[in-house]
Amino acid sequence: MIRFSRYVDIIENGNETILCNTLTQEIVTIDSKKMKSKTEISSEISEGERKYLFENGFIHGDLESYKQKTINLKRDLVTITINITEDCNFSCTYCYQNDFLSKNVITDQTINNIMQYILDIAQLGVRRLYIYFFGGEPLLYKKRILAIKSKIDQIASEKSLSISYGLGTNAYLLTPDFINHFDSLIVDTTLTSRKDHDRNRSLKSGSGTYDKIFENLAVASKSGRVKIHIGYNTSDKNTEEFQSFLVTIRQSDIKAHINCYYINNYEFNENYFNALSYEKYLKWVSSTAIDHLIENGFLVNVSPFSSYRFECDAYNPWSVKFFSDGSIGLCNATNFYERRIIKSFTESSSFAEDVQYSLYDQKSVLPKSNNQCNSCELIAVCRGKVQCDTSCNPNYSIDRETFIRSFVKHTNLGNRKFFTQFN
Repeated sequence: MIRFSRYVDIIENGNETILCNTLTQEIVTIDSKKMKSKTEISSEISEGERKYLFENGFIHGDLESYKQKTINLKRDLVTITINITEDCNFSCTYCYQNDFLSKNVITDQTINNIMQYILDIAQLGVRRLYIYFFGGEPLLYKKRILAIKSKIDQIASEKSLSISYGLGTNAYLLTPDFINHFDSLIVDTTLTSRKDHDRNRSLKSGSGTYDKIFENLAVASKSGRVKIHIGYNTSDKNTEEFQSFLVTIRQSDIKAHINCYYINNYEFNENYFNALSYEKYLKWVSSTAIDHLIENGFLVNVSPFSSYRFECDAYNPWSVKFFSDGSIGLCNATNFYERRIIKSFTESSSFAEDVQYSLYDQKSVLPKSNNQCNSCELIAVCRGKVQCDTSCNPNYSIDRETFIRSFVKHTNLGNRKFFTQFN
């Protein structure tokens, strides 16, 4: 009998058994009759099968080899999130910021700090930056965004930096005159069906926003300058509408990547409740949602592995989020209650080092250098235990076994090309 490595997920799937090697990201299927037990395979397998399993780490999981191959795979793309404002023109029923009433707008001093930060990290060798504008609703202050972009572009020209830009927005104020200031721009927004969207994402006046956003996205898509990412915020009231929503997008002039997200319940949102449990959502997004995406020609942008070989972006030594009041956070996922004030480091020679000193206690706990993480069989599918995943749960966005079954099913149907993280 041959026992599998502790890093191999063994998943029953009808008459076959799926083997998922989390270290090598290899997924194979074998006849269930060849399984001796849930963790062992019969020694009667063919020589070819035996050779494949040994050569691809299914029998001897080599953690040290995995770590050596990936521990230095630092992201050479540094992400700087700029929180332009905490104000918003929407009154979303489920917003996680509804208990945070602030209309802060980024100040000149904070903008100057950001420019100094970029100059400092350029001096330290950083060459590629992703600048992400966020809010609140950042497009309430387009002139501020464009002024910041102008300053960054000037630094990029002087220091030979490569800069790309992204924008998290409700897209209600997304117009060609703004888009035309960018050679290329990634736009992250939210949209569901018209009825669901207008019920939950209205203007503060109560007016619906779906039609205008839909038109704005269509115009932006035609410009050729914008990559659109649409988040489908999922609840018990709209999972059945996902298929028709995809048909609507497919038949429109909007070219977009579609991702699904779960709507959390918060006590302060008294007029909203999502009756869909998170466990049921994970099953749905790992099966039915994938079927609908592929059926309508959309890519599947999640996986059990994703980009975790690089760990969470928060661990990037220089990635940071600047809030509009001058405080900082690890990354874009940092909410308003987790931000920090910049502390001076007595031995610091730069503002950037002061920023990182203020975040060091969290940025320094890399899973590949942490004894607790090294003893975990799921180390290769984990982002690391930081603020955005304090539960230390690698299955935070999918149900892994359900997803892998879906992946195998669609691979057998010739649809592997739709799974972007496996190609």
